[in-house]
Amino acid sequence: MNHAPGAVPPLDPELILTARRLIALGYTVLAGARDSQRGAKAAHELGATFIKIDPTDDGSVSSGVGSFQRVLDPGSVENLLWLSHYFG
Repeated sequence: MNHAPGAVPPLDPELILTARRLIALGYTVLAGARDSQRGAKAAHELGATFIKIDPTDDGSVSSGVGSFQRVLDPGSVENLLWLSHYFG
């Protein structure tokens, strides 16, 4: 598969491989997107946990941080990798 279906625009194949490798190693991978339906579908197909977030909206970012905190115990975060695509 060259991209995660439902991701708009298509995700870089290396990003997909990295996410899948991290999941296979037991890491929790979070996938954020503005579009709930497409983002959740792409996250599901990756095996990641979806978080709705729009980096251009402060309220959405606050909500996304809250979702992040509910999914992960901040004290348990050993590694954090933030990759972002933004097409404005």
